[in-house]
Amino acid sequence: MNNIQTTKKQPVAINHISADIAHLARPIEELTLDPKNARKHDALNIRAIAESLRMFGQQTPIKALASGLVIKGNGTLLAAKVLGWTQLAVSIFDAGEDKVDGYAIQDNKSGDLASWDYAVLAEKMPVIVDDYDISAMGWKDYEIEPILQSNMSIVKVANPLTTEFPRYDDDIINVTCPQCGHKFLPKI
Repeated sequence: MNNIQTTKKQPVAINHISADIAHLARPIEELTLDPKNARKHDALNIRAIAESLRMFGQQTPIKALASGLVIKGNGTLLAAKVLGWTQLAVSIFDAGEDKVDGYAIQDNKSGDLASWDYAVLAEKMPVIVDDYDISAMGWKDYEIEPILQSNMSIVKVANPLTTEFPRYDDDIINVTCPQCGHKFLPKI
């Protein structure tokens, strides 16, 4: 991953960008945050993005107009600045200026519509908890504990498909822990 990308100024090492997207590297100073971005990024969100970038590097490009205005990846740009990065991989949006807002809103909303498969999450979470700082990823203890307890239930039952896991309650949009009954709002 020790790639060199030549810019108009000088060769710059881009060790933090995945090799398969390194050719899309662009100086961060040429990128502009969208002042009308409908998606807000608080400190916890930026910390989680920065932690992901620090641990895994940039694996997917952000999306910007040719002018450098970022339309997908404003949080990634902010996190990269926090990390002191000088370049990011950027894919240029070319579907037309009239589609920029629709694309940006739809991209953000589609992520909100996804849900967790708690059985799979319960299977994977113990390894993640052991290997990573999950609080830096944005997880709270009250979110993790029921999932880890659910994982213990998987081991004790013959058919894990019958094990109760935290589920979204459509009426109140809470997650309920099957072990203790505690209700909490999911992290979205």
